Amino acid sequence: MQWDPLRADWYVPSGRTPPDVMQVFIDARAEIFWHREAPDDPQTPYGAYATYCLLMLEREVRVSVMKLGECHCMSIQVEYFVDERGNSDFDMYSIGSPPGLLGRHLLSHGFSRMSLADASRHCVDG
Repeated sequence: MQWDPLRADWYVPSGRTPPDVMQVFIDARAEIFWHREAPDDPQTPYGAYATYCLLMLEREVRVSVMKLGECHCMSIQVEYFVDERGNSDFDMYSIGSPPGLLGRHLLSHGFSRMSLADASRHCVDG
């Protein structure tokens, strides 16, 4: 099973002034563990995305960030955690999945969830 950016929920800022991505991570009390810049060759028809691995409440949260127009949209790929029995486990996200830790934070701070195609129309076509 692999995360698919075209079949994932993307979190799009609702306001006119898009928030700074790093500030969003700081506000969510997420620490950046590692980061991979967006490649020169886009991974999607809408563009390329950078990948961040965050540590948030003892979970590893992998999130993609794509610039569409003036917006920085985010999609949570997966959350890794240790369950109550001490086993490593993960939640992988696709369209309609429950939002998870970072997703709940984004929704409570003025972001909307939509497909990448809808995010592109929202951010680029306005």
